[in-house]
Amino acid sequence: MLIGDATHTLPRLDEQFDFIFIDADKINYPTYYDLLLPKLSSGGGKR
Repeated sequence: MLIGDATHTLPRLDEQFDFIFIDADKINYPTYYDLLLPKLSSGGGKR
């Protein structure tokens, strides 16, 4: 488990994700999106 400011912890994640759901403080949605998009697997998030 990671606890802390997501803008500091998300860049440290060394993983690829098939699906990303952002449910956080709305003002930072664009920041979280930009930090997580490179961690999305190729074809991830597609139906």
